[in-house]
Amino acid sequence: SLFLFGLTSGAAVLTAQYWGKKDMRTIEKVMGIAFRFSIIVSVIFLLAVQIFPAQVMSIFTPEQPVIDEGVKYLRIVSFTYLLCAVTQVYLNVMRSVERVVIATVTYSVSLIVNIVINGILIFGLLGFPRLGIVGAAIGTLIARIVEVLIVVVYAKTKSILNFKLRDLFVRDKLLFQDFIRYAIPVTLNELMWGTGCSVIAVVIGHMGQAAVAANSVAQVTRQLATVVSFGIAAAAAVLIGKAIGEDNYEEAQKYGTRFVKLSIVAGLAGALVVLVARPIVLQVMTLTPTAQGYLSTMMFIMAYFVVAQAYNTTMVVGIFRAGGDTRFGLVLDVVTMWG
Repeated sequence: SLFLFGLTSGAAVLTAQYWGKKDMRTIEKVMGIAFRFSIIVSVIFLLAVQIFPAQVMSIFTPEQPVIDEGVKYLRIVSFTYLLCAVTQVYLNVMRSVERVVIATVTYSVSLIVNIVINGILIFGLLGFPRLGIVGAAIGTLIARIVEVLIVVVYAKTKSILNFKLRDLFVRDKLLFQDFIRYAIPVTLNELMWGTGCSVIAVVIGHMGQAAVAANSVAQVTRQLATVVSFGIAAAAAVLIGKAIGEDNYEEAQKYGTRFVKLSIVAGLAGALVVLVARPIVLQVMTLTPTAQGYLSTMMFIMAYFVVAQAYNTTMVVGIFRAGGDTRFGLVLDVVTMWG
């Protein structure tokens, strides 16, 4: 996901600016380059998880029951990596050309599909067998298949781009160099950040199941609380990039100022969501007393964390990258995360 997010963010920097110039053919070429990289990365991760699932799980936890369950999940869910490579690239490029509704529809439908199938297969509802974690993996895989089907139908019937399979192999030396210049720092940025998050997960994994369970719930809550902030950052990147592509720097400056203010409001709203959700989550979730104690503290930390993340994400992912500065975020995130 981090590789894909980095590649698509780098591509979006270029496509938003070419959208400002209304150069559709170059946008199609950029999409082809992004697809090429993302498919290669997804195949590598798919093979790694299929061949060494237990070894991958053992990095994150020493507890054999957790490893055994994780292996069941990974063997199925790893097939979604290739599907995500298609949907993430396509939908992010669509966002950069101001076609945002298709992403909203795609992810909303897949979310509903995922929740319904998870409920049925995890708990064995409606006469289906009780599959537990295997059911969760199947639900995720089916949801990703649905995403790809929606994207393919949209690309064939509604898309403003005329992307062809041959664009996967298009040769454009200067454009490829531009893609590398923007995408590689962003991808490294996401990888270093994500690796740091993974190391934190490893540390927590070695603290035992109670800490793992509490952290899982806290991270889901954080993701829900910051989803609007990430949307603001993505919108900032599109509109600022388009204004720069039109050589309208004054408008780009105005957008930047507005989105910073929006990010602070979204961050405060996210913090409120976490604080309101805290007592509900503690009551509803089936956790050990130790895990509940961990979670109670983590939720307070998340409340102020989401405010800072909202501002930082808008600046780094939205404003800096749209303006062509992909290196500062790399340095910033590496120093703060690893420090």
